[in-house]
Amino acid sequence: MQKIFIFSILLNLLFVISCKEDTIIPVCLPATEQMAIDAVAIDNYLSENEISASIDPSGLRYLILAEGTGEKPSNTDGVLVKYKGMLLSNGSVFDQNSEGIQLPLTGVINGWRIGIPFIKEGGKILLYIPSILGYGCRGTSSKIPGNANLIFEVELISVL
Repeated sequence: MQKIFIFSILLNLLFVISCKEDTIIPVCLPATEQMAIDAVAIDNYLSENEISASIDPSGLRYLILAEGTGEKPSNTDGVLVKYKGMLLSNGSVFDQNSEGIQLPLTGVINGWRIGIPFIKEGGKILLYIPSILGYGCRGTSSKIPGNANLIFEVELISVL
């Protein structure tokens, strides 16, 4: 009986903690539903800002700022890039690298893996990434919440 009482107290405590106003529990919808929600949000953003972006069949929207003149990477290559990542919802910068960083495209979010091969070395691209091609319904931290649509400005310095 004592174990049931203690379990009941712990369960109630967990309920109280999870119901705090500032606690956000991400909702994970089926992929097709989330893609539809993301598409509306991204398309509204593009329309409001008068941006004419191309659309990949994956749902990624992109705008090539400079095509570049060098080698074009495959989605399995390593790359040296400079980038800035922002939340579509409020434009806040959650990550950036202006020095250049080496990354394997096999180890980055799907939005990058799909989008970076659209440009060549020396090129620059804006990626409008639906949450499902980014960090999904869980997000990564307080900087990237669940279901966050992202904007990345990426400059491809070289293919490795």
